[in-house]
Amino acid sequence: MKVLLTCLILFIAATTFGQRPLSVATSYVGIDTARAFILVQTGASGLSDFRHGLAMATDTFSLLVAPDTLRYDSSYRVKNVAGDTLALHFTPLPLLQIRSSTTINESDKVAGQLSYAHGAEEITSPIGVEYRGGFTLSYPKKNLDLEFREEADPEESANVSLAGMRDDDDWVLDAMYNEPSRLNGYVAHKVWLDLHELSYADEEPEARAGADLAYVEVFLNGEYSGLYTLGEQVDRKQLQLKDNKDGAIRGELYKSEDFSDATNFLRVPFEAPDEDDWAGWEMKHPDFEDGDWALLQEAIRFAGTSSDSLFQADAARRFDLDNIADYLLFINAMLLTDNTRKNLYLARYTADAPYFFVPWDLDAGLGNRYEGSRNTDTTVWEVNHLFRRLTDRSPANFSDRLCARYEELRDGVLHPDSLVGRVNQTMDRLQSSGAYARESARWPETVNYSTEQREFTTDIVRKRMAYLDRYVCAITTPTPSVASDDVAVLEVYPNPATRSVSFNRPNADRTKTTYALYSSTGRIVRKGTLGAGERQIGVAGIPGGLYVLRVGQAVTRLVINPR
Repeated sequence: MKVLLTCLILFIAATTFGQRPLSVATSYVGIDTARAFILVQTGASGLSDFRHGLAMATDTFSLLVAPDTLRYDSSYRVKNVAGDTLALHFTPLPLLQIRSSTTINESDKVAGQLSYAHGAEEITSPIGVEYRGGFTLSYPKKNLDLEFREEADPEESANVSLAGMRDDDDWVLDAMYNEPSRLNGYVAHKVWLDLHELSYADEEPEARAGADLAYVEVFLNGEYSGLYTLGEQVDRKQLQLKDNKDGAIRGELYKSEDFSDATNFLRVPFEAPDEDDWAGWEMKHPDFEDGDWALLQEAIRFAGTSSDSLFQADAARRFDLDNIADYLLFINAMLLTDNTRKNLYLARYTADAPYFFVPWDLDAGLGNRYEGSRNTDTTVWEVNHLFRRLTDRSPANFSDRLCARYEELRDGVLHPDSLVGRVNQTMDRLQSSGAYARESARWPETVNYSTEQREFTTDIVRKRMAYLDRYVCAITTPTPSVASDDVAVLEVYPNPATRSVSFNRPNADRTKTTYALYSSTGRIVRKGTLGAGERQIGVAGIPGGLYVLRVGQAVTRLVINPR
């Protein structure tokens, strides 16, 4: 692998009659001949040096008009030696170019060559590249998985460091095709890294709580492919999990890739593992040959079906409750609707450590659904069965810890002004760099960086945090009937509710039963009898807030939203 960390080779040769085009290394210039498009990576201080064009080893491009000032968010007409006219653009973002030896596919990595250029950082390397993703594979702009390889032996992987991130061989290029603002996942990942620190960070100072990422502009086989995020992988190395020792499993890492009872932490289904896949989970560490699905199954069995007394006594030993509090607040603050049962990692540092969660694939947030449409419902509380049980049963005072942590974060990283500031700063950066305009021209009708879109996202953030202000600490309201070990927990939906609430009721088709709705102070605000077959009660007209609903002998907490 050829890695060059050197300043961009530039020179300006003054002559009696003016200045010559600036000489530029090929890694810093992307050319899409079909679109008559050139993109040059340069810092702001170097923009003015291109007033008379640029020269490469293969061609020279002269500006038809030499303006006094060059800008990132503008383009300029240039003519090459052959007389062809092209549009010249500049970017302050890293420029990444990939050429593959054969057609890229989603089945296996094909050989290729990559160049990366940003300021003084220039890297060229052989790579393996393939498409990645599930639903996103249907898009014309696809996510890519990169593996850097040794120059001398392309069969061997090689570690590189890019954009100030970790030294590694595996990298992800996220196309963000389903994110109109191209910022949802980027902002969310940055918030998580600022919000959460691993419990064993003092022992493992190189461990990170999640993947970091950076914006890049990409050329793929000589074609401008647009704006991507270049990101790290969540893996054993990122989390610094312990390897097996003397045949004993220590650190563990599992990735949730599908919806199932197992990824909901509801129960252990009767499903045989298929090597490294089981019931919606993928075993990432250790390798499945050295792993044991029984460890994950026991964690799910405890979360889903253990007695209330055992759950309350042992939950804090089995799960990192501080991590779950941060994770629960994070996914709800960012309105991440796709990260409670899917798109998450479950990890354990070592054999006697509690399990903790790591978020992944954070595009469905901040008012964006996974397929790119708008999500305007800011009055939901995103949980899986484990998270719901923790708030209902509150082992080790989990609900109080959740409230205290929320109040702490609400004055810092989760303050609405801070979140809105991140959105505005990101949009400003992509607009001033010209990346938004180039992305919009390349992928028309999929990009929205209008004032209205900015206001929509800002409104989502503020409404979301206002809702959490009302909801999160209300969970800690004492409700002895729900906290009791000798009653069943009622599963209701929707929760929060506005007009009515439905529930599963054993023997509902054959029996009558009574119900009662209690305020947080224990006052009955509505009661009645449900006839055989009835599985719904109305809550319209009841003031918004936290309530306890009892149907027969089963109870649950219910949030009612005001209309």
